[in-house]
Amino acid sequence: MPVAQECLAPNQAFFHWIRTGLPFIALKYAMTLDGKTEAASGNSKWITGEETRAYVHRLRHEYTGILAGIGTVLKDDLMLNCGLPETRDPVRIVCDTNLSMPLNCSMVRSATRCPLIIATCVTDKNRLAAYERAGCRILTCRRKHGHADLRDLMCRLGKMEISSILVEGGSFAASLLEEHLVNRVVACIAPWLFGGELSKSPIGGSGVFNPAEGVVLRNTKMMQMGTDYVIEGDI
Repeated sequence: MPVAQECLAPNQAFFHWIRTGLPFIALKYAMTLDGKTEAASGNSKWITGEETRAYVHRLRHEYTGILAGIGTVLKDDLMLNCGLPETRDPVRIVCDTNLSMPLNCSMVRSATRCPLIIATCVTDKNRLAAYERAGCRILTCRRKHGHADLRDLMCRLGKMEISSILVEGGSFAASLLEEHLVNRVVACIAPWLFGGELSKSPIGGSGVFNPAEGVVLRNTKMMQMGTDYVIEGDI
């Protein structure tokens, strides 16, 4: 790595935030060797091994915030905290356009101990009040194509001094890429083959029509974690 690039690397997220006002975003996902994020049944626990999952928790410690979509939260009742000793929990952010997060889910119940931001398009004060009483912070975003406007959300988060965000996969990964908001990709790949035409892949959306239109990663590196491999690269 050139000296200038090596000096930049530890502060890459901070410099990006200062320059653009937007958080530096890393998109993280786990998949099988044939590109599936879950089995045909919808079960996704656990695709990757313990070493890879521990690495992901260390990543959570390094980022200011962590973002997931409501679909992921409803499916797995996530906490999105950092489960390792002597680490810091990131600010948890859930993109919940229609405010469907259950008040009794783990994230809402722990909102007074670990900060939780809910990004929604709902403006009904009565509906919002229950979450605010539980300790959640509400960010009301513009609506775009039926969902919360992700660029509007990132601008708001940047103003809150959330300089970096680790995105935990999710159905809006394609939207983040289409909006040119993703700066880094972290792909955790397990040596499994699931198959299945309907089994999900990490990035949905309409996709590109020509290979030349694909997103290209640079400064890529590959690390082995137990039997898994983690590939990281900058967009």
